[in-house]
Amino acid sequence: MMDASIKVDRGADQSILCNVWTNESLASRLNLMSKPLRAFIRVSEDVPVAIEKVLRVMDAATGLVALDLTRTESRLIPIGNKMQIEIKLYDGSSHIIVGRGRVTGFGGITLDT
Repeated sequence: MMDASIKVDRGADQSILCNVWTNESLASRLNLMSKPLRAFIRVSEDVPVAIEKVLRVMDAATGLVALDLTRTESRLIPIGNKMQIEIKLYDGSSHIIVGRGRVTGFGGITLDT
């Protein structure tokens, strides 16, 4: 996953699926067995993280993961605002950035009535 663009429906529980790979040619997928992935969403690098989530691995062999957001978390993404997302793979005491992108909020927050 490089330079991803994710749309978040504000006020809704949702699972956003994406694939992570070891390189931009998409030829070599990461094997995610026993290597946790975490997503960090914030306005910019110099601002504290608004949302930090462990990604749910759907298919480790193919690199398919899900970013599961709750209603409360999806409300943190302002309408039309592009926040940054960074996905890191943790391997022991170090981490590798495997994806970056933008997150945009859309819709109202009336879905949770």
